[in-house]
Amino acid sequence: MVRWLIFEKKARRTSTLRGYDVSPQKTSQSTGKRPDFVGVSKRNPHKRIISEVKYVKELTPKHVNQVRSYKKNWAAQKSVIIIKKTTKVPNQVREYAKNSGIKIIKKRARRKNRSSWDWF
Repeated sequence: MVRWLIFEKKARRTSTLRGYDVSPQKTSQSTGKRPDFVGVSKRNPHKRIISEVKYVKELTPKHVNQVRSYKKNWAAQKSVIIIKKTTKVPNQVREYAKNSGIKIIKKRARRKNRSSWDWF
């Protein structure tokens, strides 16, 4: 499996998605846009959360714009960008995300343990 795909599957278990029925790669019928995760609250079906997972070296305003459009199309109250711990986030992008109501979460991308036997 590709590393970004493994990271995306592990990002599903983020604590911000607790309390939501999460659907991966759900497509909007009106726009055709497809965020990584769409969550609908178990208690109130009008509350939604959008989660986008990025496995990149640096977060850009283009990534934030993408999540903003998802948030608008899905009428979501919350939105989250999940990135790996080593991803650089410039202050300008961090402020832009904050002003847009988007939370940035850094998660650790774990490697599988390798022993000396794996090399032979």
